[in-house]
Amino acid sequence: MSFESQTIKSRGAVVELRLTGENVAPGAVRSKELADIITATEDMIASVVVRDDPTLKKDEVIVGLLRVAEGSLSLQFATPLGAPVLLATDEIATSVRNNNYEKLPRSSLQSLRTISSFSRRYNCDLELNRLDGDRKQLAVITPETRIEPIPLVAGSSTIYGEVISVGGVEPAARIRLPSGELVSCAVTRALAKQLGEKLYSWVGLRGTGKWASKDLTLKEFVGEGISSYEDTPVSEAMAELSQMVGHYFAEIEDVEQHVSELREGYGEE
Repeated sequence: MSFESQTIKSRGAVVELRLTGENVAPGAVRSKELADIITATEDMIASVVVRDDPTLKKDEVIVGLLRVAEGSLSLQFATPLGAPVLLATDEIATSVRNNNYEKLPRSSLQSLRTISSFSRRYNCDLELNRLDGDRKQLAVITPETRIEPIPLVAGSSTIYGEVISVGGVEPAARIRLPSGELVSCAVTRALAKQLGEKLYSWVGLRGTGKWASKDLTLKEFVGEGISSYEDTPVSEAMAELSQMVGHYFAEIEDVEQHVSELREGYGEE
């Protein structure tokens, strides 16, 4: 087994950005541009990781340069986080292959544009690979790759869902929407404390958001306060409803039949 294979095995899977083309080789690329590519690779992966785990911040997500391989310019990155980084890399690669970037954080898109610009400038391909003893190609960014900005619609709104987690140096709340989708919402420290008291409860979170104009998928949300909505058991909610409107049905013997007749009456109009 080669020294390279031993290094990879000892650290688990390694992410590689491999530059191929006549104009790229060690010593042929300016150090500043190489540094920009290294920074962009770490940032685009870290942005997806912290989106999925708001208790982390980017500085805690290390995707560090392991080595620069000989031959074609190969940048290999190792991480102590393992699975979260590899899952994030797979998601980014899928977006590149499908030319669909709507699910990626905006900071990941900015980093991808930096890498794509390098590809056009040097007329080279950039392979995103996983090394785990063998090289597995995940996606390729070519000079023809175009990473267009996603049109967003912004506005004030209230989102409803279950508080899954709250925390982080830069406070964020993770909310599970009724659809099952998880969204990370930036919040103040004071609001984080309030939401912490409602962990695993349903809340209404007021704030400002940004949605993809194509399918109205929520991309960003900044929480500003908790609405008056309260998570109430169905039995209690029905009891409260009965107190509010029950007297309107007090003299009706068969409520279901009465409602059915009302519906039929509306249908005849």
